[in-house]
Amino acid sequence: AKSCYLALYAGSTSDPFWRLTWKCWAPLRVKIFTWLADLDRCWTAARLARHGLPHNDRCVLCDQAEETM
Repeated sequence: AKSCYLALYAGSTSDPFWRLTWKCWAPLRVKIFTWLADLDRCWTAARLARHGLPHNDRCVLCDQAEETM
């Protein structure tokens, strides 16, 4: 089974920082948010605009800058 698994995933890339994301003491929701941020998959105003969805252009916290990752 091990040789089949290695042959199946030969040449695939892996994140060297996976241990920082998944093997830390943080709650699961923080781990998932960190993983999504690393993949640039958080629903910021820039991403909402790219998908044509309604959004606020400014950051809701500072109301000064455009909201991006």
